[in-house]
Amino acid sequence: VEIFTFPLQKIAALSVPETGERMLDIIRNLSAEGYADRLRAISVFCGFYADAIPHITDTAMHRLSPALVASMRYIDENYRTECSIDTLCKAACVSKSHMYYLFREELNTTPIHYRNRIRIEKCAEKLRTTDQEEIDIAESQGFRSLPYFRECFQRQIGITPFQYRSMEKKK
Repeated sequence: VEIFTFPLQKIAALSVPETGERMLDIIRNLSAEGYADRLRAISVFCGFYADAIPHITDTAMHRLSPALVASMRYIDENYRTECSIDTLCKAACVSKSHMYYLFREELNTTPIHYRNRIRIEKCAEKLRTTDQEEIDIAESQGFRSLPYFRECFQRQIGITPFQYRSMEKKK
């Protein structure tokens, strides 16, 4: 599942007591034979990652290039908006080609995929914690199209938003 390729170096500085336990839970569920166990592993990972984001420190980020860190911060603060690559390049003071190079080389993704991953994480949290309609959640996080939201969600999480919410409610 694509979510596991997301840059874990961003959470390298995280040292919360339950981190090891949560990671073991993910590994146990991934190695289990049942489909439900694997979905649970994905769910635990999404929750873990969402919890880890606020704890990312400058120490963890210093391993990335300053222009990339500036770009990531800009996206983190403006993920709901449709910012252009030109705007992102201005925020980081780099060219378009260098911006794409930094994201590909250091994070193994593109700026758009990075932004969409943040949006999907926020949407997954809202699916877990609210009864809002999918379209309202998608739009509140910057997706303009419900089909595109569903496609991105399924690509990142491995199941549809409806399946994800249903699975979360069963817990």
